[in-house]
Parts: sequence; C-alpha cells; structure tokens
Amino acid sequence: MSNKEENREWYYFLKEHHICVRCGKRDAFYNKTKCPECIEKAQKRDREHYAKNREQILQRKKKRSKPLYARRKAEGLCVKCG
Repeated sequence: MSNKEENREWYYFLKEHHICVRCGKRDAFYNKTKCPECIEKAQKRDREHYAKNREQILQRKKKRSKPLYARRKAEGLCVKCG
C-alpha cells in the first residue's frame, strides 16, 4: 500500500470518528473536519497570504472572470450567478 493510500485511509478514519484531520488530536468542530484551533490557524494563515499577495490574487481573479462574464452575457444568463 502506498503512502498516499495510507494517508487517504487515515483521513477518512479521522473524519468518520469526528477527529480533526489536521492535528488528529482534538474533536472536529460540529459539521467540519477540523477542530476550532486548526480552523482558526488556517484562517489566520489564509488572511496573511492574501495580505501579502493581494494584487496577484485579484489579477488572477479578474483574468478568470472576464471570459465567464462574456460567455454568460452572450448566452443571456445572469452575469453574476449564471
């Protein structure tokens, strides 16, 4: 069995038993796969990443959004939700 398969099995074991899939130590938050502490850490890390790379993230988003907007408009769909 490969390492990837073992990791996948471990992930689903933790998820099934409502244990945080990140740290594997605490109970997962209700209806989530991570504990509140790991969720908070991930949110902090994501906010810091966004703050450092804001311009690049917005440029990528704009680049993806233009063709989608044009396609939806041409098809007569709502340009926001499709």
